[in-house]
Amino acid sequence: MSASSKKKLRKELAAAELTEKQLTEKKEAKKLKVQTAIFAVVILLVVAIGLGALAVTTYKNSGIAERATKALTVGEHTLNAAELNYFYIDNVNSTYQNWYNTYGDYISYYMLMMGLDLTQPLNTQVYNMEDGTTYADYFAEQAIQNAVNTYAIYDAALAAGLTLTHEDTVSVDNTFMTMEYYAAMGGYTDLKSYIRGVYGPGANEKTLRSYLEMLTLCQRFQSEHYDSLTYTQADLDAYNAEHSDEFNSFTYSTFTINQNEFLVCTADKDDKDHKHTVEELSSAIKNAEAAANTLMEAKPTTVEEFNAAIKAIATLTNRSCTENKAVLYPSVQDEDIQKWLNEEGRKAGDMTLITETTTTTDDNGNTVENPYGYTLVLFHERNENNMELVNVRHLLKQPTGGTTDANGNTTYTDEEWKAAEDALLALVAEWEAAGKTEEALAELVKEKTDDPGSKSTGGLYEGVYPGQMVSEFNDWCFDEVRVEGDYGIVKTDYGYHLIYFCGRTGETFRNYMITNTLRNDDFNAWTTGIHEAAEYTVHSTSKLSLDLILSK
Repeated sequence: MSASSKKKLRKELAAAELTEKQLTEKKEAKKLKVQTAIFAVVILLVVAIGLGALAVTTYKNSGIAERATKALTVGEHTLNAAELNYFYIDNVNSTYQNWYNTYGDYISYYMLMMGLDLTQPLNTQVYNMEDGTTYADYFAEQAIQNAVNTYAIYDAALAAGLTLTHEDTVSVDNTFMTMEYYAAMGGYTDLKSYIRGVYGPGANEKTLRSYLEMLTLCQRFQSEHYDSLTYTQADLDAYNAEHSDEFNSFTYSTFTINQNEFLVCTADKDDKDHKHTVEELSSAIKNAEAAANTLMEAKPTTVEEFNAAIKAIATLTNRSCTENKAVLYPSVQDEDIQKWLNEEGRKAGDMTLITETTTTTDDNGNTVENPYGYTLVLFHERNENNMELVNVRHLLKQPTGGTTDANGNTTYTDEEWKAAEDALLALVAEWEAAGKTEEALAELVKEKTDDPGSKSTGGLYEGVYPGQMVSEFNDWCFDEVRVEGDYGIVKTDYGYHLIYFCGRTGETFRNYMITNTLRNDDFNAWTTGIHEAAEYTVHSTSKLSLDLILSK
């Protein structure tokens, strides 16, 4: 692969990660927190994957050189190589985890396309062909910036009078307890050897504890500042007036017809070097266009009609349209589709045809657009998201047993599902006999639910917004007829739920999104100001774990 191709792929990977993050931010729980590299949760990630996701090539056991090497100065703080290595290792871990979350079992393939071999040391693999920097250099640079940002926030927290609370200390203690568990599971002789195995020579419990305590204090400082940012209705209205499109969502269906589906190859099927002739390509695109026009002429207005029209075309019998439900305007990836969906007067059943093209340059230097396919878009609904957020409680009973395949997917028999349903019905009967009050349900949930995330709160989910929950749960909660005190049984992929409707919050989903946007913008401006004011000097990164090997 050429250097330019690798560079392009790296940009695509970064864009994919950003897109995933943006979508996730739109669907998190009530308090949307801006994620930064210094949040302490990254440590739990390191603990969880420390058994095998990262392996170190060779470490000298003493750590004397690492502790004696001055690596970075930030304000009045001087970090040796062992201390900076905490940031380096955590950065590698979190980046690898982001890659894995994006590409799953295909991660090795994508990394190799980038020129990154997961089985080779990072300092032997070139990241940037133009200047020769390695992947180790890349991660080291990020580690330095993370360290600078962390210490800047830490100093600001101290200046604001923050100190570790009892809860903070317990949280750090629990992290070490978890590490001890993984140390035993991984065959380490003790916690000391585990810490060195994860963070390299020079790492020890004392300096790691200081690092974790600093991250914990920074996290609380930032969280408290984020929560302190409040806005009036006038603030929300003013922002909405300037960015009204951003908080609308659209439900629509798409279907793309590619010329490759209509290519008829005249070459020998074993001729791997065959290139399609101009005539073959021309015929394929014409047939693709004809199929697209046939679908347009069918004038489907529903998903069912759209799919029926698709299957009526011989070449497309096994295909169906893609349903896009409640997609926020900024998340509509195709600009042409985005513009069309948002046009004034767009109504249910409207349909458009978009030509997909590639751009080439002819012998005279002229830009030529070459069609390779067609995308049909069927409009269903535009939503301004003025529905109110809701509060609900639920009790979950999950099926047990099941069969897990090689990909980790578990399926359950009808009998196992029936057992879960019967278990829930028995609890519903018990609750109804006790007066079917919200308080009684809360106590029952604390004892009987299979949802660990809401067990301690009695199954309470506050400020639930559309799309936050799985579709069946969501549809029940946001049924317009729902009133306080309603309850019902809903089946989802997680199991059977008893859902109790506590009421609406009075805050619309639109205002919720605008508030979070303002908070994120103001929070980022606040942290950026603190980061940029930090003064630092890089001394040496030579003793970091530059020969780290990524392995799955």
